[in-house]
Amino acid sequence: YLVIRAPFDGIVTSRSIDSGDFVGKASAEPMLIVERQDRFRVRVHVPESYVNNIPAEEALTFTTDAIENETFSAKLARKSGRIDPATRTELWEYEYDNTDNRLKPGMYATASLQLNRPAGSFVVPFPAVATTLEKKFVVRINRDKAEWVDVREGISQEDNIEIFGELNEGDTLLFRG
Repeated sequence: YLVIRAPFDGIVTSRSIDSGDFVGKASAEPMLIVERQDRFRVRVHVPESYVNNIPAEEALTFTTDAIENETFSAKLARKSGRIDPATRTELWEYEYDNTDNRLKPGMYATASLQLNRPAGSFVVPFPAVATTLEKKFVVRINRDKAEWVDVREGISQEDNIEIFGELNEGDTLLFRG
């Protein structure tokens, strides 16, 4: 006979055994799942190209399809400091105080990260970036001649996109590539 105690308060949300069942080493399935529901970790997998950016705020705003027309806020708790080779992302964890039990474990959320670049960058309207099978570029006017300038895309905004390339402040770019 055995008493099992969890190292934290929580709720048994799943169990694969009942009273009187024989329990042995053969089962790979856990006997119980105990979850703490008053504080959640919102896990955001941030793409590798964005991990060196600085969060504009320590808070993350997110929504969930289960609760319409409501926005929630969580605070940045930790960054993993490691790029996952399978997904090329770094895990950032935000903590959400769920003492009112509005959210349930396992819900999917849509998050909005506000990031700042440590250095300056250029932002152009989406149509300014042209794409071919080989590259992405913008068209710069230089001495009354058009020239292609290869660019890499950065953070997308509502109507604009951040770009990186051999550009200088004051360059004249075509609105539509």
